[in-house]
Amino acid sequence: MAPTKEQAAQMKGKEVLVLSHSKWNPMGLAGAGVANIKLYNGFFLDGGCRVTLVTPNADDDPVYNQYVENELVNAKIVVPDMYESDAGEKIAAACKQTGIIYDAVFSHFELVQPLIGEVAELLGIKHNSFKAYQAARDKYETRKALEKAGVPTPKAMGCNSLDNVQELIDYIGFPMILKPTSGAGSLGVYKAFNEDELRSGIERVLFDLATNALLSSNVGVTLTDPIVVEQLLIAKDFDGLPVGEFDCDLIFWDGELKYGSVTDNWKPVPPYYLENGNTYPSMIPQKEQQELIDYCAQCVKALGFYKGVFHMEALYTTEGPMLIECNPRVGGGPVCEYNNELNGVNLNENHMLTTLNIPVDPKPRAEGITKVRNVYYLNCPVTGTLEAADFFEEVKNDPSVIRHSYFVKAGDEVRGYDSQVPQWIGEIATEADVSELIPQVKKMEELIKIATASVKVKQQTQLRRPSRRASTIESVIGKVDADDHRDI
Repeated sequence: MAPTKEQAAQMKGKEVLVLSHSKWNPMGLAGAGVANIKLYNGFFLDGGCRVTLVTPNADDDPVYNQYVENELVNAKIVVPDMYESDAGEKIAAACKQTGIIYDAVFSHFELVQPLIGEVAELLGIKHNSFKAYQAARDKYETRKALEKAGVPTPKAMGCNSLDNVQELIDYIGFPMILKPTSGAGSLGVYKAFNEDELRSGIERVLFDLATNALLSSNVGVTLTDPIVVEQLLIAKDFDGLPVGEFDCDLIFWDGELKYGSVTDNWKPVPPYYLENGNTYPSMIPQKEQQELIDYCAQCVKALGFYKGVFHMEALYTTEGPMLIECNPRVGGGPVCEYNNELNGVNLNENHMLTTLNIPVDPKPRAEGITKVRNVYYLNCPVTGTLEAADFFEEVKNDPSVIRHSYFVKAGDEVRGYDSQVPQWIGEIATEADVSELIPQVKKMEELIKIATASVKVKQQTQLRRPSRRASTIESVIGKVDADDHRDI
């Protein structure tokens, strides 16, 4: 997909502010990160826009230097304290000093989204409201917004210490799920089936918040309670298929849903919530897919958004769809690949066009989706030293396999389920005719079993488990089974 002639004409001459996220990449961006900034800034520049990067440092900032080396910026604005509590005001003041009237504010990075809304408001740029971004980034505020709008949502309550335990039990009841109010990447998520587990879970989340920069960084968001505790949702079983939760990728323009699509996320391996496989198109009935899309669109509106691309994560429960979280950005992983290559809709380009306040109305391929694709990120089964990076050798020549890659090499220290949250050690993807959707999913399950059994790790004599406060809740591990799903 490429912009239409009308869209391309409207892009020319637009002034775009791009907010750097160098705080979280002090050593510079890895290969995938560089590819991302080339994609986004390249789109703006190729379309005739002028790009100004807001950066905390232009002298020895590796990320800024990567933008410059790749010729991805026209100008810079240096705001040393651009990640502090008053960052929005400082960035807006610096931008006003240039005398330039900016047309858009952009960042693809998760933690910077609320700052986009704040800067846009302060500069008078037409955009989604700061309040909407704040509500999406704060999971407890998300629940309250949905409840106020009459959109189904699980019981939830904020928590900041063990003093809240009895109130949580009285209001929510067991089982519960605990998570950082403003989390990322399935980190710091635990279940509690009784009071002891609830207390242990609260201590663990507080520990995670204190020791993980991804969880403690909330630019533009003021959290009253660092933890949100929710009613544990039970997902509907779809005839034993491996689906756990769903990604609903939506495109909005001027308050109207223009496109919606569902990707299946496979059930994670307990006791952790680390995602692994996904399938597109969805293997569940069309009726339930449409319910998910319609429900997630209601959630977007309830939070106050009116334009953009939204990566919505939801469960389909016995009572219907329930939101896990709203991400007002393009989704990660293979969702862009799926929607673009299999359905003809480019999520990234639509997101950037709506950022520029250029109308969008994407149309899927007329022939529909003709292929099914599965992508699986293999989680390391055990902890130790990897003896060989060859675990895909036995399956890579299957006719359905279209690619595979190793994220590790022989001799690397690897982390498995036996000690703590495991790491991804490789990726494999398969494709077949869409008429073979279910058989292809079942084949992928078999390929993954073979690949997992082929992982050769020299295990440590004594596993380096985290301390009790930093460990998983051991009493929960025995209760978690294959029906449990990642829910952040």
